[in-house]
Amino acid sequence: MLTAEAHSRRVDSGAMAEVVLIAKFVAKEGRLAELLDVFGVLAPRIQAEEPGCLRYAVHTVAGEETGTVVMVEAFASADAYAEHRASATMAEFGPVLAALVDRPVEVTALEPVALGASAKGRVGG
Repeated sequence: MLTAEAHSRRVDSGAMAEVVLIAKFVAKEGRLAELLDVFGVLAPRIQAEEPGCLRYAVHTVAGEETGTVVMVEAFASADAYAEHRASATMAEFGPVLAALVDRPVEVTALEPVALGASAKGRVGG
């Protein structure tokens, strides 16, 4: 698994055209509702304001009540992902999210494996 910093270096190197990743947030005890409320504001803003954002989807882990939120994110390019990371929206919400989680966010970059029908065989735009 890549840390957010290592993933940023990899994306910045131009190793991938479309950037697809999952980000795992573990809420502090009793703070899941607040975390979801923040994503309830953040996700629509990113979806509406970032033209390079292809997917910004909030999920919880089915059957788990520990407060884990998993984001599935896709961006049109490394540049679009870099713009997302550097956006005013992320600067505003980053500290808010950090205050609600009990450990660093785990970011995992995904690389497609061309198997099956192209549209159904991958996550992303």
